[in-house]
Amino acid sequence: MKSHVLTAFGAPLRAIEAPTPQPQGSEVLLKTLAAGVCHSDLHLADGYYDMGGGKRFTLADRGIAVPITMGHEIAGEIVAVGPDAKGVKPGERYVAYPWIGCGECAVCRDGQEQLCNDARTLGIRRPGGYSTHVMVPHPRYLYPLGKLTPQQAAPYACSGLTTYSALRRVGEAVYRNRPILILGAGGLGLMCLKLLKALSGKGAIVADIDPKKREAALAAGALAAIDPKAENAGRAIRDAAKGLPAAVIDFVGSNETARLGTDILPRGGKYVIVGLFGGDLTLALPLLPIRSITIEGMLVGTQIRRVSRSHGPGVARQGRADAARRTEARPRQRGLAGFACRSNRRPRRADALIRGGSPAAQREDDAAADLARQAIVAHIRHMQPVVRQHDRQGNAPLLDPFAHHGKAVDDRNVHGAR
Repeated sequence: MKSHVLTAFGAPLRAIEAPTPQPQGSEVLLKTLAAGVCHSDLHLADGYYDMGGGKRFTLADRGIAVPITMGHEIAGEIVAVGPDAKGVKPGERYVAYPWIGCGECAVCRDGQEQLCNDARTLGIRRPGGYSTHVMVPHPRYLYPLGKLTPQQAAPYACSGLTTYSALRRVGEAVYRNRPILILGAGGLGLMCLKLLKALSGKGAIVADIDPKKREAALAAGALAAIDPKAENAGRAIRDAAKGLPAAVIDFVGSNETARLGTDILPRGGKYVIVGLFGGDLTLALPLLPIRSITIEGMLVGTQIRRVSRSHGPGVARQGRADAARRTEARPRQRGLAGFACRSNRRPRRADALIRGGSPAAQREDDAAADLARQAIVAHIRHMQPVVRQHDRQGNAPLLDPFAHHGKAVDDRNVHGAR
């Protein structure tokens, strides 16, 4: 097995060869077919987060130590299974849900494994996709690729799930009826635009300091693309939204974007911060209740879901699954609808969709997955001419939101990705 391993924070990855592990118990061994590069991987490589004011929050503070085999956006083919791994077999292709918890604590039992304090996240706490092979602890974390290529499917595990979850935090009643503001037009921002369209959203204004990314945002369906550093940027955003944007999703997470996002909210609005660029924010506390605004941090999404068939084909109701519904359904019976789906119901706790139940319910979920795939294909078609024109002009390559949704290592001063 060959891996590219982070052996020291701030140092280049090292190519290391080691014996290929053999799965035990319920474990499943994947041969890596595609691994996305997330901007959070750059934070891991640096070994710290910028807390503002010259302060740093180190990976050691999080209990994370080298060596680390990064890569949490993983698509692969099964090459071996443990004796207790049911419902899967060698040769099948899956994308892995990486946000794995201990499975025992109250948080995990509540279906919120991504928030577990004893996390076993692939690519952070356990070896990830920057390797020829990845060990997944249980088949329940695997989702079939369907007709998607590994390169298309892998980012669903982070950028797809993260942006979908951020929209759930905004709320269907908001994004379906009023424009929202997206800060950052990197891979996450562009993915959010396409999911918003697939969810019948009203649309979004996008703010980014990079003109090429603003161009890409318009090609992906943004109502308007604004330079946040331009004079009267706030007025331009209000004009595009025909008022104040109902909510803000910040995929950058810098001092500047946090100030813009919180300042432009209407009374009762919500600011959802996803990006980890770094910095700090000072707020006048009396204005929080006076304006009745909500500031919420959001990290990826859950795996536990509930299906509702009361609103037509492909419609998923987000809900808190009780213990009786937390069965370990076979991965083949779930599909990538778990990472991209349509929803016309108000969300509660969880952020994706599983397959299960009757054949009719499974057909409805297939329809939801097909709609999501169509949105992905449409997005690629939108992006291809933009990328070709950009490259012909001799510029640095645009980020491909389906292969690399973080910033390029030499482009850290550009807003737009987590």
